[in-house]
Amino acid sequence: MRSIGTLVAVFFIGATALLWVVLDKLLTSVWAIAGWINPSWIGQRFTMTTGIALAVAVAAGFLTWRNKTTNELSREVVVELKKVSWPTYPEARAATIVVIVFSFIMAAILGVFDMAYSSASDGLFRAALPK
Repeated sequence: MRSIGTLVAVFFIGATALLWVVLDKLLTSVWAIAGWINPSWIGQRFTMTTGIALAVAVAAGFLTWRNKTTNELSREVVVELKKVSWPTYPEARAATIVVIVFSFIMAAILGVFDMAYSSASDGLFRAALPK
């Protein structure tokens, strides 16, 4: 079983990577909208915005990881998640099937109400409009 510190570190590394991807897309879009040049730094896919996003993401990830409050909260979350009684595969599959069937039933009911409301409002508008 992995230690709590390892799981917290893996989380922060994953969050940093996700932030890097999101910031890269955001900065690339902003650069394109502004009409600024986005030169390639390392190869064709690693551009200036990619480097800026990487620097910001690593700094944010490191500072967040080093923050005492955030680190303690993350450790508490891992401890609580270890206490969770996770469903087995058959239980999860049965619950998923129930949700899908219920969604189709609700969609059908809402569809019937939508058709009835649409017919009623069309009739009211036709009656209210001058001929």
